[in-house]
Amino acid sequence: MDQLTLITGGKVFNGVDDELADTDILISEGKILEVGRIESSTIDDTIDVGGLTISPGLIDAHVHVCGAELPVVNAATSHWSYLSAFAFRLMQDRLQAGFTTLRDMGGANVGIARALREGLVQGPRLYYSGKLLSQTGGHGDVRNRDYDAVPRLGDCCDGGNKFAWIVDGVDQVRRAVREELRLGANQIKIMASGGILSHDTPLLGVQFSDSEISAAVEEAANHGTYVSAHCHPARAIMRCARLGVRVIEHATMVDDTAIEALVTNKTYTVPTLALLRALSEQASKAGLGDASLEKLHQVLEKAADSVRMLRRAGVPIGFGTDLFGLTHGSEGFEFEERKALEKPIDILRSATSVNADILQQVGRLGCISAGANADIIAIAGDPFDDISVMGNPDNIKLVMLGGSIRKMTIGKDPKNLLRQSVPTC
Repeated sequence: MDQLTLITGGKVFNGVDDELADTDILISEGKILEVGRIESSTIDDTIDVGGLTISPGLIDAHVHVCGAELPVVNAATSHWSYLSAFAFRLMQDRLQAGFTTLRDMGGANVGIARALREGLVQGPRLYYSGKLLSQTGGHGDVRNRDYDAVPRLGDCCDGGNKFAWIVDGVDQVRRAVREELRLGANQIKIMASGGILSHDTPLLGVQFSDSEISAAVEEAANHGTYVSAHCHPARAIMRCARLGVRVIEHATMVDDTAIEALVTNKTYTVPTLALLRALSEQASKAGLGDASLEKLHQVLEKAADSVRMLRRAGVPIGFGTDLFGLTHGSEGFEFEERKALEKPIDILRSATSVNADILQQVGRLGCISAGANADIIAIAGDPFDDISVMGNPDNIKLVMLGGSIRKMTIGKDPKNLLRQSVPTC
């Protein structure tokens, strides 16, 4: 007979509704079996979370688990043994902070996913992009113009960069997309504008041709998945939305035309304010040069208003952090920065049900309902009153991943901790 576990006594946010509910959660075989008032003599384990808030496990839709150091070129050319060790430690920390799912947007690969799947390491569920795609001289091309480094274009792309394929032309784009999909990538990421951390690329410039972007979109769709695009300026956001890119990462400098394109094409966005704040506070330690600092200031002038505009227009907004190097550990900044821009319920939905929609996992992740994976956390405090409580790992008292308890600091007898099986992520 399947083991039944009951979570009771908490106020439940189900991932969607704007009110907390007094309800129980019955779990069996890693899934939520029932939600409601439950009385049964066959329950094997009861977890009393009285006084705590229950939520679906959090989802961070923009991470770089291999983003070990800045400048980016250092991480991109580091040894895989070091990057893997860094990633495994980071993922374990993120799980303890209540993030049961991560969407990696450049760096994580099939080997890291396999280690998680086989239980060699512990961490959240991982949806990875593999290497992102950048044009020559684009935001993902980490070569410093002052030093001599030649990509191996004879074999389609530069294989030495751990984070990016450097591709030019439709054929190279197609081949790189197909290679990442062969390696199990859950989604494809392209660099469609300049960025802050690539000091040689103009922030407002657009990258890749229409035909190159369309080729990536077509190949991903043929495989049953989608393309996300790094975009800061409105022009890049608008063209990517029109060309069928499903998710815009950052979306920091929208205007009315970009908003119209996002709404018309039902495009998702994932703002990443945590990195902007972390970089602004640690610019000298991060080694940002004058060019990167100037671009950071340009983005900071627009980012908050962009989130407000996206929310007013009804554009779906996910939740991401985009931390890299020494900025890791600042994940709570995303809750704090968005607190001034959005209602707590909207931020909670972004980090649960909206991100599940982005992952194409509606009904399985980001919700507490019958049939969903039992990815559940318990929080000390009321995030409906103060969303910033979500950003403090010490406030996360229970973390359950697929019915397996990965953290529990409730009461004095965490007997369930050693009795739960490890799920396949």
